[in-house]
Amino acid sequence: MPGKRKHGQQNAKRSSQLQERLNNWEKDGKQALTLTIAIEEAKYALAKFDDVGRANYDLKNGEDSGRSQEAEDQKETARKEMRHIRAFIRKYTRSRLTKR
Repeated sequence: MPGKRKHGQQNAKRSSQLQERLNNWEKDGKQALTLTIAIEEAKYALAKFDDVGRANYDLKNGEDSGRSQEAEDQKETARKEMRHIRAFIRKYTRSRLTKR
């Protein structure tokens, strides 16, 4: 399974937030990072974009900016992060379903 973990982390690098979460998981060392855990972390990270009061919610809605161009840039950054996280989830949940 180590090869799969590295491959999964490589794909997670597209999302800086997901990569940070997975790196923190490994640093904590509570439990080995598995693909199942990485998928759960990705789902959790994605859900934070819809939690009112979270930084990701503000980023998604451009609420941290006073200028309209900066707000649009923030929204685009959030959309890219969300797209990369969703792609990670789709890729690895699909591959797990087909191997059973």
